[in-house]
Amino acid sequence: MMHPNQANMMQAIGLQAIAMHANTMPSNLSGVYMPQVDGYVPPTIRLACTLEDHSYFEYWNAVLLDTLDCYGLRRYIVPGWSEPANDPHLWIKWSRDRAAIGLVIKTHISAQVIAKLRGEGWKLTEEDPKATYDLI
Repeated sequence: MMHPNQANMMQAIGLQAIAMHANTMPSNLSGVYMPQVDGYVPPTIRLACTLEDHSYFEYWNAVLLDTLDCYGLRRYIVPGWSEPANDPHLWIKWSRDRAAIGLVIKTHISAQVIAKLRGEGWKLTEEDPKATYDLI
């Protein structure tokens, strides 16, 4: 869901392109990719495994959480972390970090897991990585 001031914040610092970064992934998702915007180069985050089915969820989850900890990003998929208000720079960081996590999760689950999630109402365009993580 879009923050009421989201468009104004992005426009204020000239980053309209950030809203489209999730649509710039290459078709071959061998890793996490986001374009460079205003000098920002996103981290390349790869997990040591892909969740093939839910029988390996505990291991995949431990690897995901440990990996996110290495980048200081776990907080975005645990309860209690909310969208920053009234600070466009913090909002941009929040948006970029969430996009990176969303890409990590989406590129490290199998087609079988994706099909199961879609059967439960999940959309590939989901922008909230916590919502995706919670559903998995």
